[in-house]
Parts: sequence; C-alpha cells; structure tokens
Amino acid sequence: MLCKFLAIYLSLVAASVPTFTLDFDEPASTRYNQLFLHFNSSILEMETMFLHSVAPKYREVFQQRQEWFQRTNPEAFDAMRSLASIIGMQTHETLLVNSIVDFSSWCTSIVARMENGTVIHARNLDFDFPSLMTKLVYRALIKKGGRIVAEAPAIAGYIGFYTGLRYDTFTVSYNVRIQRKNVSDIMENIDREFEEGVMPTQQVIQKALLEADSYQDAVKLLSNQSINTPCYIIVGGKA
Repeated sequence: MLCKFLAIYLSLVAASVPTFTLDFDEPASTRYNQLFLHFNSSILEMETMFLHSVAPKYREVFQQRQEWFQRTNPEAFDAMRSLASIIGMQTHETLLVNSIVDFSSWCTSIVARMENGTVIHARNLDFDFPSLMTKLVYRALIKKGGRIVAEAPAIAGYIGFYTGLRYDTFTVSYNVRIQRKNVSDIMENIDREFEEGVMPTQQVIQKALLEADSYQDAVKLLSNQSINTPCYIIVGGKA
C-alpha cells in the first residue's frame, strides 16, 4: 500500500503555513531568494543563534574551506551565498548553519497504520528553540520540468529536504538518534562535507524527490549514494 504522507503542519494547519514554489529549473543562486526575503529577519535571528552555539573551530573550518565547498557542492554554495547577501552575513557562516543538522540532530519519523488501513508516515521535529524555529516552517512545492512533482515541509534558511512526498509515488524521511559530542566525530562529519561524490542527506532526499519515478527508483537512488552523516532513511511506497 502506498504510504500517505502526513506532516502535522500540512494536515492540520496548512492554511496558516506559508507555501512557496521552488523551481528546480532555476539556478540555486536565485531559486530561494523570494523565500529568503520573506523570512529575512527570522532567518537572521536563527543564523546568529546557531553560530553562537557552536565552537569557533567549526566556523574556522568552513571559512578556510569555502572555495573547496564551492567545488564539491556548488548548489549549496550558491544558495547560501545568496542568503548571506540578503541577510547581511558571510557565506561561510550560512554554509555552516545549513550544515548543522549533519553533525547535531535528533529527528526521527513515525510510521503507523490507522484502523482503516491507511499508513501514516509522519515527522517528529526534535529541534531546539521551537519558538524561533516554528516561525521558519513553510510548505515547499517542488517544481521540475514545468510541473509540481512533490512537496515537503521545510525550514527557511536551509536547502534540501528531510521529509517529502513524491506525488502518487513514495514518501521519504531522514532519521537520526546518534549524539555526536566527541569533537573528532563531529570533525569527521564536517570533513565529509568536502569529499567528492559525497552528498548531504537532505540533498540526496531532494534528488530522489526530483528524479525517482517509482518507489523502487527511490530506494535504489537513496541506497547507492554516499552521504556525509550516520543516519537511516525511511521510504514508503508500493514495493
């Protein structure tokens, strides 16, 4: 049975959550600008808060490897450079905050079956600072080839997706319960940000939502791509 995607904000309070269309035929340097401008002040508050919550050594790594990041992940670099320009920060700072989930997160998903047989695939958002972060939640309509092919709950200021629905095809979610307090473990995750052929998990999920035309295609794509963080991915759909 095809899992039916459920996220609390979509099913219960969709009317109060802003919706933005992200056109993936448009370059990353401009794709998110309307979104970034809309959430400008809240994104700046969030970015500042997270920058002050991490050790200076991590900021230094992103500053030193900024050009390397531009080569290995140009989409993230171009989007975060645009964000930095809009909110008045430096590109390496927005790159670091965009990557913070890759070395410090707790989110998991919930899969359950209702009495009528409907399968629920829902996100459990375990972020800190909920009063701020909830102000950044929006509904992303994912456009490719001139049509909306998928949608996802998302947080402004970040690119890629941690939960998503490819219409009539599959659902997908990112999950992690590994706490990385050890500096060497965190640095290992950061180092993988700069490896050729390695993608952040949220961008792999984005790729699946854009390109996979079936549940089987999604599983194959997600199973064979090197990612930069220890996690597991749940995919729902018709086997």
